Amino acid sequence: MNLAFYVTGHGYGHLTRTLAVIRQVQKQRPDVGIHIRAPYREEMLLETLEQHPSSFAPIRLDIGLVALDSIRHDLPASVEKLTFFYGPEGDKLVEQEAVWLKQTGIDAALIDISPRAFEACQIAGVPAYGCSNFSWDDIWRDLAKDAPELERFVSLASEAYSHSTRLFRLPMHIGMASFPVVEQVPLVARASQISIEETRSRLGLQDETRPLVLLAFGGEGLRGARLARASQMTGYRFVVTPPIEDPGEGYLYLTDADLKALGLRYNDLVRAMDVVLSKPGYSTVAETAANHSGLILTDRTQFMEAPAIIGFAEQSMPFALISNEDLFAGRWEEAIETVLAQLPYDFSGIRSDGAEVVAKRLLTEVVGMSPRT
Repeated sequence: MNLAFYVTGHGYGHLTRTLAVIRQVQKQRPDVGIHIRAPYREEMLLETLEQHPSSFAPIRLDIGLVALDSIRHDLPASVEKLTFFYGPEGDKLVEQEAVWLKQTGIDAALIDISPRAFEACQIAGVPAYGCSNFSWDDIWRDLAKDAPELERFVSLASEAYSHSTRLFRLPMHIGMASFPVVEQVPLVARASQISIEETRSRLGLQDETRPLVLLAFGGEGLRGARLARASQMTGYRFVVTPPIEDPGEGYLYLTDADLKALGLRYNDLVRAMDVVLSKPGYSTVAETAANHSGLILTDRTQFMEAPAIIGFAEQSMPFALISNEDLFAGRWEEAIETVLAQLPYDFSGIRSDGAEVVAKRLLTEVVGMSPRT
C-alpha cells in the first residue's frame, strides 16, 4: 500500500506536523510506502523521520501567501504567485501530479492543505484527506477585502476542498466549511523525549539560573525588531535561532547545525525554555503546549486565524500577549514576567497525540489494515 503526503510551501510548521503523522505511520506500519511531495530540502525530512520515505519530490502546487516576515504578508506578490499557480503552468503541474498518482499506485493522500493537491487527487481518483486548522479559501476570502483580486481564487479552492474524503481538523481551527466530512483530532505536535535537565546540559546552560526565553520566529524571520535592546535585560537568558541573524553578545545563538551536533531537535529546545516568544502560528503554539513551556504571542492582526490561536493559548497554557509596537521596540519585560508568574502550570488537560490518532485513521479507514498495537 502507498500513501502520498502533500505539504503547502507556506511555512515550515505545515511540514513538521505532517512529518509527525508520517513518523506515526512508519511506527505502526513500516511496510506502507511513504511518498512525500513538499517544497522543502530533503535533509529536513531525513533529520526527522526514522525511516527514509519511499520517494520524495520538492513539488510545489501552491503559494498560500507570500510573507514579508513572520507576522506580515505581501498581498500584491501573493496575487501574482496565485495567478501563476492557477494559470496554464499550474494546470499542467496538477495534470502531471495526477498522472504520477496513478502510475505510482497511490491508495490515498494526506494534504496540508494545498487546494490544487486535492484537484490532482480528484483527477486521479485517489481519496484525499486534509489535515489542518485552516483552509486557504477562508484566508483568501478574508484578505479579499483589501485585495479583491483574491476573490476568484476563493471559489476555486472551495471547490477543490469539497471533493475531500475527510478533514482531520486540528485545534485552533477557523472556518473550513468547504469540507463535507470533518473529524476533530487532538494537537499534532512534536513532544521532546529528552529531559529539560539533559537538554540544558548539552546547551551548556546547566548552571544558568535566569529564565530562558526563546525567540521563535521561523520562516521569514522577524525584520526590524530591536533585538539589541533585549541584550540589556540581564535578568533573562535569550536564545535565538535562524532565520533571525545572530544578534551578538547577550544571546545564545543556535543554528540547525549546532542543534544537530548536540543531538537535539527544535522541539527539545522548546521544552528546555521557560518562555517562548513567537507569532500566533499553529505549530509553534502546539509544540510549546506539548512541551509544557510558557508562551508570549504577538498581535499578528493581519491573519484571521490569530484570534483562534490566541484564544487557545489563553485557555490552555501560561500566556501573555505583546503588541507589535512593544515587540519591535524590544519592550518585552512585562510580558515575560506575566508568563513567569503563571509557572509552574498544570498542562494535564492538553492532548497532543493527534499524530497518532490521524495515523491510525489512515491505516484503518484508508489503507484498510489494522495498525499494530
